[in-house]
Amino acid sequence: VTDREYFQKIISGKTSFYVSGILESKHSGKSVLIFARPVLNDSNIIIGVLFATCPIENLAEFFDGIKIAKEKKFAIQDSQKKLIQHYDKKWINWVYSPWKYSDKKLKVADQTFYIKESISTAGEAVYIFYRKIESTSWIISLSVPIAEFDQIRKTQDSYHNFIIEVIRWEALLAIL
Repeated sequence: VTDREYFQKIISGKTSFYVSGILESKHSGKSVLIFARPVLNDSNIIIGVLFATCPIENLAEFFDGIKIAKEKKFAIQDSQKKLIQHYDKKWINWVYSPWKYSDKKLKVADQTFYIKESISTAGEAVYIFYRKIESTSWIISLSVPIAEFDQIRKTQDSYHNFIIEVIRWEALLAIL
């Protein structure tokens, strides 16, 4: 592994955490991602590199398990704009330029997301939410059909209004 960029950057002290793009595993030959950090002695001197590999298919399984919307789709790009995760496997390793400059911004809990209205590969109108992932050079995106997103929002608004009404009735009953 000494010829790998993650090893060289960690051992030289250039970074304290490294996330790779897609690499071929020297052990299995499969497409993997590498997460690495330094191993320090008691004097805070780098004495080695601790790293973990994540097969690309495991990343896809992780995202498939997230329950946000029925038709949600995730994608991740590395620092070279190469797709390292995409719901349609044929796009993995393809380069795609992001559209950050003309998109709407959404601030949520001290984090900025960008939103783009787009058309999915199936021809459906979608919102694409995306942002840079901290401690990496990756961009993560979530695509949700506009119709489904609007329905989720309406449902949440209904619950929100119901809760407000319950609070109002409780307050009124407390006064009486």
